[in-house]
Amino acid sequence: VILIDGVIYMLAALALTAMVPYTSINTVSAFPRAFGVNGVQWAEKICAIGEIVTLPLVVLTGIQSQTRLFFAMSKDKLVPKFFGKLTFSDSRTCCCVGEKKEDMIGNLSANVQFCGVVIVMLACFVPFQYIESLISAGALFLFS
Repeated sequence: VILIDGVIYMLAALALTAMVPYTSINTVSAFPRAFGVNGVQWAEKICAIGEIVTLPLVVLTGIQSQTRLFFAMSKDKLVPKFFGKLTFSDSRTCCCVGEKKEDMIGNLSANVQFCGVVIVMLACFVPFQYIESLISAGALFLFS
């Protein structure tokens, strides 16, 4: 899977540098600007809409993975036990069969709420360029 992702990423970079010189690539919105410079307005709009739609999905995926990571780290005692606390709901009636079912899996309610509040606070008070730098540094640290 990583190999396929890497190949797709390299092909996208090749297509981008074929449309616009490397020194002229827009760092904020590269593909829409590249299509706009080349006069392909419909592709510019589709790429811009795609960026707007996928950014919240990427953030949501990051939040979900962060809560699971904290859960695993709490089991290894690397973070406080609070992050490993599971919340079980009461018995509920199944809508299809009408029988009572127990919640055997549990939810990371407190963990999700904590991560959500921290992320909202970061989004409200920290400028995006700093967050972008932190994400890049985190990715470099992760893969080194």
